[in-house]
Amino acid sequence: QEFTSSAFVTNTGNHNGWQRIYDLSNGAPNDNVALAFADGLTVEHYHGTTWEGSNQAYNYATPGWFENGIAVERHVVVTMQATSASWDSGNGNNPTGCLRVYVDGAIVTTNNAGNPGCVAGFHYPNNVARSSLLVGDSPWGGDAFTGTMRDLHFWDVRLTHAEVADLHDAGKAASGGVGTFPPSVLARPA
Repeated sequence: QEFTSSAFVTNTGNHNGWQRIYDLSNGAPNDNVALAFADGLTVEHYHGTTWEGSNQAYNYATPGWFENGIAVERHVVVTMQATSASWDSGNGNNPTGCLRVYVDGAIVTTNNAGNPGCVAGFHYPNNVARSSLLVGDSPWGGDAFTGTMRDLHFWDVRLTHAEVADLHDAGKAASGGVGTFPPSVLARPA
């Protein structure tokens, strides 16, 4: 069970409330996996209707979403990997996993002893089909994203550090070319 999302994002909106880059779910709240701005870049998810928490990965201070008062584009990548048994709602077992968030090719999530860059205590989302695939919007209403994004992609594999860096470099060089994948990412299984 693995997952990667990638997008080049320019946030021009209110940084004090929720702004969802994407929300993959079966409604609100129902198996949501979301990437949003919420007083920092945040990954949030639910197991069914049970909130598993928000993992704030990045604040606006360094390197920041603005330079000299102007919003700047940042490349944001989220990788997830289950590292234990699957979710069993019958006995409450949550699969543990590794969550990493990258901004401009560099890991920005908290280091976890023995597993650099993984968020401690992360539980992998349910492995279920999701019928609501929202980009820049929320199943709760409101929380719309303000700004621009390009090259939003999802994979059912976890990209490596090197692949994330290659993807960042290729996207920056393309300056808006959709589907500009470096050979290391193209070689991944579909």
